[in-house]
Amino acid sequence: PENKVQHPFEVAAPQFAVTACDLEMHVWKELSATAELTLDGTNLDSYDFTLYHRYEVQSVTDEEGNPLPYRRWVDYLSVENPGRTALDVIRVTYRGYSTVMYSSAQGVFLPGGFAYYPMEGKHAVLEDDYFRYNMDTLPQTERQFTVRVQSLCPAVFTNLEQQADGSFSGSSRVLTVVGGMYHMGIAGETEAILPGSYRTAYDWIGELNQYLAKLGEV
Repeated sequence: PENKVQHPFEVAAPQFAVTACDLEMHVWKELSATAELTLDGTNLDSYDFTLYHRYEVQSVTDEEGNPLPYRRWVDYLSVENPGRTALDVIRVTYRGYSTVMYSSAQGVFLPGGFAYYPMEGKHAVLEDDYFRYNMDTLPQTERQFTVRVQSLCPAVFTNLEQQADGSFSGSSRVLTVVGGMYHMGIAGETEAILPGSYRTAYDWIGELNQYLAKLGEV
């Protein structure tokens, strides 16, 4: 498997909430991102997040850009709050990749259950067998997302509404980003983001009817 790190599985519910996430994403050979996390006003000694260990944290600051001390341990990021001062925003800049939940110029597959951006609390990224990803890493509360994605992919989609300036925004528990060979289509009676080769039963029936119609013309 890609991830051979022995995970401690130190699962702990968050003692605070994130009310908004402003995410700037640059996808080239790997993901480079800055996540600005607005907190709920709970002044703690430290704030624990989950962020997949292959993403290297480059800096952690407050809203004014003042560095905050932090500790990185496997898939966990603990941000300290010296003096328990009022901390409204934590800004995390990081970069990295996963070969399974990928992000490159060829394509993007970052499902909402995967900690590719800091998620409050400590979650198990892998299942107990160390082979399967745990896709239940979901915050329990919604937050307001504002997301900007720069990528060479021909198309990028999210679970949020796209704005006139190309950004995505909306309220959700998690953020899913996909890009590359995807398109908007109809699955059953639902509009959905579909892989390029995806065909529904309606597609097959339509193609069959076209084929039969051509046979009838012979």
